Amino acid sequence: MGHKLRRLTGLPALSHLRLPMSKEAEPEEALRALESRLDAARVNGDVALFDEVLAAEFQTTNPVGAVSGRDQMLADTRSGAMKVMSSQSIDITVSFVDAAAIVRGKAVMKAAYQGHDISGVYAYTHLYVRRDGRWQVVAAHTSRRMPDWIFLILTWLLNLFHLTRK
Repeated sequence: MGHKLRRLTGLPALSHLRLPMSKEAEPEEALRALESRLDAARVNGDVALFDEVLAAEFQTTNPVGAVSGRDQMLADTRSGAMKVMSSQSIDITVSFVDAAAIVRGKAVMKAAYQGHDISGVYAYTHLYVRRDGRWQVVAAHTSRRMPDWIFLILTWLLNLFHLTRK
C-alpha cells in the first residue's frame, strides 16, 4: 500500500490539488483581506469599519512622530479632516507572535489632511490582536518613504552642521 501511495502522490495530474491550509495560513489571509478593506474604508470614509477594527486602546504614531488615539482617528474620518482619494497597500508581510499579528506594508496614497496634500508612499506597521473572534489593531506606526538620495543629503547636512546627537 505504501508503494502505491508514493506513486499516486507523485503524479503530475494531482499537483493541482490544494492541500489543507496550515493554522497560520487562514489568519494571514484574513489579515490581508482586512488590510484591503481598510484601504477601501480610507477612501470611502467608512467610520463603521474603523470603529470595529480599532481597539479601545489603539494608538498610532504618524510620520512626524505625533501620537494619537482611536477617538482622534474616528473624528478625523467623520469630519473629513483626513480625505483619502486612493489607497493601495502593497508589499504586505504578516508574522505572528503568540496571540498577536504584525502586519507590515507600504501604502500608496493620494490624500489630504486638513486640506494639505500628504500624498505619497508610506511604510507602516500594524499590531493586531484577536478578540471575540475578530482581529483588532492596537497599535500602528507610519513613516513617509523618501528616496535614498534625500536621506543621504539630509544625513550629510545634519553631520555638516553638527546637528546629530552623539
